[in-house]
Amino acid sequence: MPGPHPVAMREKVVKTYLKGKLSYRQVGERFGIGEATVSRWVSLHRRTGSVKPKEMGGSRRPRAISPDQETFIAQILIDVPDASGPEITKWLIEEYGKTVSTSSVVKTLHRMGYTRRYGNPKTEHEPDRMLWRKPRVRKSAK
Repeated sequence: MPGPHPVAMREKVVKTYLKGKLSYRQVGERFGIGEATVSRWVSLHRRTGSVKPKEMGGSRRPRAISPDQETFIAQILIDVPDASGPEITKWLIEEYGKTVSTSSVVKTLHRMGYTRRYGNPKTEHEPDRMLWRKPRVRKSAK
């Protein structure tokens, strides 16, 4: 998806419309943008006093798991590297008393840099047991 139009262009469009001589359609044709775009920018200017675009992408909702809970999860994985997502979720709820979904826990693990791997490379006694691990950072060749 392309990025937003430059603020300087948005300001020119709004300024041209606010002079009162042209309609949304005429301003849009002059600048090569749609009538609805002109309307949105003028409305944004009237509401906020600015035509600066909103941030693109990402969720506007706060994260379900706080930084101190992330630290708790990291400690769990040091102590129990083969802990499953539902197990981590259960321990998190017991520790903090706040309900979180397993999906949120797994997303947090991925954001923290953990990947999944089946089996324990040292013992292989439970090959179907999933392990969480951080990938090794490879040293660059000189």
